[in-house]
Amino acid sequence: MSDLVGANLGVAIVPYIPNLDESKISMVRVKSPKCFRVIQMVWRLNGYMSPAVINFKDFLEKRAIGIIKK
Repeated sequence: MSDLVGANLGVAIVPYIPNLDESKISMVRVKSPKCFRVIQMVWRLNGYMSPAVINFKDFLEKRAIGIIKK
């Protein structure tokens, strides 16, 4: 990611990375607001899902109660 920023192809918010080459980029520490990311899982409604996928989907849904947007 830092190589893309260093090549003038945009900006990025990244976690702390030890030994990051800072020779072509500028870094600014973000303190507030707290950063977060949204991770989504998608699947075909009528598509085949292996038992492992079904178990993983159930696992995520049980732990995401209250934060899932349907």
